[in-house]
Amino acid sequence: MSKPLTQTLIAQKAKTEALYSIKSLNLWGNDLDDISIIERLPNLEVLSLSVNRITTLADIAKCKNIKELYLRKNNISSITELQFLQHLPKLKVLWLQENPIADHPNYRDAVICNSQTLEKLDDVVISQQDRANAQQQLQYGISQSPPTKIQKVEEEMPQYVEVIKPNQYSPNNGGGRYSNQREQQSNQQRQSLQQSYQQPQQQQQFYQQQQQQLQREREQQYLQQQQYQQQLQQQQQSQLFLQQQQQQQQISRQVVKSDYADEERNSNILCAILSLLKELDKATLEAVQREVYDKLQQYQE
Repeated sequence: MSKPLTQTLIAQKAKTEALYSIKSLNLWGNDLDDISIIERLPNLEVLSLSVNRITTLADIAKCKNIKELYLRKNNISSITELQFLQHLPKLKVLWLQENPIADHPNYRDAVICNSQTLEKLDDVVISQQDRANAQQQLQYGISQSPPTKIQKVEEEMPQYVEVIKPNQYSPNNGGGRYSNQREQQSNQQRQSLQQSYQQPQQQQQFYQQQQQQLQREREQQYLQQQQYQQQLQQQQQSQLFLQQQQQQQQISRQVVKSDYADEERNSNILCAILSLLKELDKATLEAVQREVYDKLQQYQE
């Protein structure tokens, strides 16, 4: 059953509904197989989609600002999907381990050739020599996959097994006991050789499991750090906005206080003038009238 990525899930994981502002998103282990909505996050820089059911990189190729991309344990199988990496000009870190595509004999070389900015693939740094080797390897076409360890055992076993002819060790000439000893010795050598290959293989599997667990822990720790930094940045922005509001309110109060002070001063002057008018004679009042008239004329002009 199809399970698409939704805006609700994005908002829940990113703790914001402003898709345009999201830079880091952790969608680890959500069983997603449709992420077409991801193109609505143009500023996304770090994206974790490990442990899902994604089969294509086409939707991710529309996020041009992606720098780190984690896609372990998905269903990406076609080597042609790697061409979409060419549309991610800022990609630095990529994890594609435990996808079917990672079993391709030219997987690493193909990834390196399709991303000129990539610095680390599956937690392994890409050197200039790696790029030169990848270009040279793909220049001569797709190589055959290397022989497995079981094939190596089968190839090396014949040199320890002696071909026994039926008439050479027959009971009539007394060779039956020697034949049995040779067969036992050959079986012991075969078992010893198989064990010599199985033990390193078991050790390698254990080492790979440890490495995968360590990678998962690193990925979770890094994404948690990114989310913490994003939350801290949002808090700082909120505090800055609150400080700006407080400053604006303080300026408004100062303006109101200044206007009130001017009104109080004018009121005091008016009271003083009215008190003085009561003491003036007619000639003085006429002089005051002319001054008041001239002053009003200046305001009208």
